[in-house]
Amino acid sequence: KYNSSGAKQWVKQIGADKYDAGGGVAVAADGNIFVTGITDGNLDDDRHPNAGGYDIFLAKYNSSGAKQWVKQIGTNGEDSGDGVAVTVDGNIFVTGGTSGNLDGAHPDTGRGAVIIKFNSSGIVL
Repeated sequence: KYNSSGAKQWVKQIGADKYDAGGGVAVAADGNIFVTGITDGNLDDDRHPNAGGYDIFLAKYNSSGAKQWVKQIGTNGEDSGDGVAVTVDGNIFVTGGTSGNLDGAHPDTGRGAVIIKFNSSGIVL
């Protein structure tokens, strides 16, 4: 986080023991920060096991940079969180891609676009 003068305020790092990358960031009206991206490992000390390949992650930080929660979702294929948006009522939308079957209703037909809706607690809706 940088202030309006460009001075660094704080830095936070999230990751596993393999490849991780940020894909998007959004700031809610209340100052909470949401980051999405990809991970090839288990985030948060193995509390979020990798489903195989790259998984999508969504992390919530408060305005001071304290991590509130992390969610990880994926298939045995390649999944990516590329963008994130927050609505005025607190819902979070993550867009990205998948080469698997995230919702159990679509066959594994190769890479496809995905949108995932989370509530303010990080529960997939």
